[in-house]
Amino acid sequence: MYLAGIIPGPKQPSLETLNHYICPLINDLVDAWQHSIKFSNTTCYPHGWLTHSAVATVVCDLPTAHHIASMAGVSSHFYCSACNCYHKSTCERVDFEKWEPRDREKLQEYAEQWRDAATSSERGRLFKAHGMRYSKLWHLLYWDPSQQLAIDLMH
Repeated sequence: MYLAGIIPGPKQPSLETLNHYICPLINDLVDAWQHSIKFSNTTCYPHGWLTHSAVATVVCDLPTAHHIASMAGVSSHFYCSACNCYHKSTCERVDFEKWEPRDREKLQEYAEQWRDAATSSERGRLFKAHGMRYSKLWHLLYWDPSQQLAIDLMH
């Protein structure tokens, strides 16, 4: 387990500021995944051990999970990060056998469209249509917010 940091309050940082906070960590994780890290020795491997490191799960409260993944807030029509349930009127649905998981490739496509938009009004239109902004977490080749966001039940 790795605590990357605690961002001081009293308010949460903007998306751009948050991406700056996590950028050094993401860069290290990209290197650790793609190129590996060699530990000179450990208790079980006295002659060294080659490892690849990855983010398995991001654990935080629900609003922070959406913020770190650059997804629309939990009070929006895109309230769920795991499935394609859409619109606040569907919030109390219990027909879970009909819930479709969110598609990682589509989420990444929407995030990259937002990142590459030429104007802030175009970004606003894309965000309203898809509920996604770009996060530095997309630099991790395996990143899938629909699978890797875990809600801390203590919150």
